[in-house]
Amino acid sequence: MGTHFPYDRHWRFEIGAVVTWIHSLQNDGKRHELGHVTSFAQDDLKNVMIRVRWQDGRTDDVAPGYLRTQKD
Repeated sequence: MGTHFPYDRHWRFEIGAVVTWIHSLQNDGKRHELGHVTSFAQDDLKNVMIRVRWQDGRTDDVAPGYLRTQKD
């Protein structure tokens, strides 16, 4: 039993999961980065964010709607 956000039927982001940007952001913004989920966070409005450490070493808090797991 891992840590999932928010419900299995919507997304399946687990700590350590490999993620990338959704297809539309990859096409429009040429974003092809891979990263992995390190933890979960909240923005100022208490929305849950996915904390991602990218291959280049930086860490970002990203709304789950902008990410997909690498297997998606």
